Amino acid sequence: MEQERDDVFTLQLGNLPPGETVEIRLCFCMQLDFRAEGLYELRLPTVVAPRYIPGEATDHHGPGVESDTKTVPDASRISPPRLAPGFDPKVDFSLKVELLLPGLGLLGEIACSQHITHTSLEPGRVVVELSNEYERLNRDFVLRWRLSTAQALQSRMLQINQTEGAYGLLQLAAPAAAALRETGRDLIFLLDRSGSMGDYKMASASQACALLLGSLGPADHYAVLAFDDQMEWLKTDGAIWQRADEAGRERGLRFLARVDSRGGTELFVALQQALAQVTARSKSDNAPILVLLTDGQVGDESRILKAIQQDLGEATVYTVGIDTALNDSFLTRLARLGGGSSVAVSPGEKLAAALTQIAGEIGYPALTGLETNLPEMAPEPLPDLYQGRSLSVFYRGAPPADAVLRAQGVNGPVKLPLAPESVDFPALPRLWAKARIASLEDRYRLANAGDKQELKQMMIAISLEHRVLCRFTAWLAIDKAETIENAQRRIQVIQPVETPDQRANTGALPPPMAMPAPMPVSMPMAPPQTLRSSPKRKSAKKLQAELMDTDFIASAQSFPAAEAPAEEAEELFFSEDDDNQSELHAPIPPGRGLIGRLREWASPKQERAEAAPVLPGTPALRAAMLAFLSELALALEALSLGGETDGPALAAAREALLQELSLAKDAEQFPALQRLLRQEAARLIRALLAGNRDGLEPLISRCRTQLGLAQAEIDGEANVPVSSQPSWEQSI
Repeated sequence: MEQERDDVFTLQLGNLPPGETVEIRLCFCMQLDFRAEGLYELRLPTVVAPRYIPGEATDHHGPGVESDTKTVPDASRISPPRLAPGFDPKVDFSLKVELLLPGLGLLGEIACSQHITHTSLEPGRVVVELSNEYERLNRDFVLRWRLSTAQALQSRMLQINQTEGAYGLLQLAAPAAAALRETGRDLIFLLDRSGSMGDYKMASASQACALLLGSLGPADHYAVLAFDDQMEWLKTDGAIWQRADEAGRERGLRFLARVDSRGGTELFVALQQALAQVTARSKSDNAPILVLLTDGQVGDESRILKAIQQDLGEATVYTVGIDTALNDSFLTRLARLGGGSSVAVSPGEKLAAALTQIAGEIGYPALTGLETNLPEMAPEPLPDLYQGRSLSVFYRGAPPADAVLRAQGVNGPVKLPLAPESVDFPALPRLWAKARIASLEDRYRLANAGDKQELKQMMIAISLEHRVLCRFTAWLAIDKAETIENAQRRIQVIQPVETPDQRANTGALPPPMAMPAPMPVSMPMAPPQTLRSSPKRKSAKKLQAELMDTDFIASAQSFPAAEAPAEEAEELFFSEDDDNQSELHAPIPPGRGLIGRLREWASPKQERAEAAPVLPGTPALRAAMLAFLSELALALEALSLGGETDGPALAAAREALLQELSLAKDAEQFPALQRLLRQEAARLIRALLAGNRDGLEPLISRCRTQLGLAQAEIDGEANVPVSSQPSWEQSI
């Protein structure tokens, strides 16, 4: 098992005979964040949602449906295929949560926002279980409960003393503030309007932004950037910054009312533009603040986090996550690195109560400049602490006798002497290890080559010592007592996952050069990967409406490994050894785990490298390709020079090529062209038909890049560079 992201893992199983059952048990520990007035939240992800993958395509190392890119070098490892629309796998998903409480009177309320649950009260505990027998693995399980006011979290310092040393947890609750600062704020709202924010999510995001806008005071100024792969600012007479008076807020509400979802999630570009506006307004006495409203479904998390670490300056970042299957770990880390806080809501949820706390937090931390002298601390440095929130600080080693926490409060300096309380808390060392690795990852992201190697070895050492996964290690379980001789061809099956709830199926095209494998009887094949269009020319309005629905094509396929040469046949083995439990090994590079390490012949990369390029097979297909690529090249040149271009002609050429590809037997041999047609070109045409020429530069650049790849692919000259640095190191 390998870790791709904080909450994305890949599990490989080998040597499974027909009819056999393998049971896998995974254990994990996590800490629950405390919210205002005794509120706790447990969020368990059940599905990997589709993520926007920017950048120039390079290669395809993993089993996913997206090609790796220079920007997201592990895209093929975080993009699993999707189950066919309408297919119910009848997965027996059961879940039980036990809250251990010394008395039921301590529980104020309990609710599950996305599942129907049954709650039972038992002596000393509350048990919550799913009510339905079959639940789809298509949304987060979110359970919230509130303890009585008397049980509100107090600051504590817990420590467990083991033979190998002491591990501790300092849990801080923000002190009650007599008054909050009334300084003005300069806020930039970054509103995600990408295609993944469609329907309920877009409405919820706009409503959330409107609620936060309504919380501003007359001393504040604000700006709104609605972004996808185009950037659209709210402007008044050419000015981006608006006064937060009644008239200014009304302009913002009118702008939000017309924002709809459309293209790709260019969050990195949006952050760059927002930070440029902050820099241009550096002489303002107001506090600069960025508020991001998004589902967080991007693949380039690493460069976004790095940009925040390098370029944020004096600004603070707050995140509002909106999705049924949220990229919560990314948004939480983004807010932490940005010195702010985060909140997560479900589409359609009552937003006023959920956003009340963060509306009061924006720009007004209760404690700043936190410092302590605890050993091997994590996180490091300590973030600001907000009213109604808690901060957990883990440490390893005996604290000094004069251990103390210093900070700047609303009403002056704060000094808190620290004295540990001995507890029996076996999970504490692993919680420290997880937090420490996260802090080292933040340092690794900015380090030079020499320091990166040292930080890498530190992370590996902590991972091995505490049996906690990191990007540089992998779990490997081997059954040493049994092997099975099997000379038959081995087949690699990639398990498709659900499409997140309240979201259109956005499965991408299958990996290039991949062929479908026989599917289990319980899993149907996906419909053919074609988009059939009428050969008749359509009006611009109809073409625009069609493009709104056809940016992505659903897919659910599995792919076989190449057959091993007979002379290289090896035994595959995988099960749990009762005498020797699963061990954590290092370094087993991700992508080269059990199957990849024992079966070099199974690598899709090798299979693609040896495959001969396939040229278009029919004159009609060649003509359609030439016509479309020529129209696109002319359009890009005209747009670059500031001239006009014929959007309907480009749309018609795209439609004609899609029609020919739907009839071609070798259409799967052109993944770069397929992506260009269904993503970059579709978004460009939609913008042209809508008469929108603003903010097209990032999209034009990506169209040029993908056009070159498609042309090389058609000419049989595709030769994409591969980075020498492993993808799992670049994705931190």
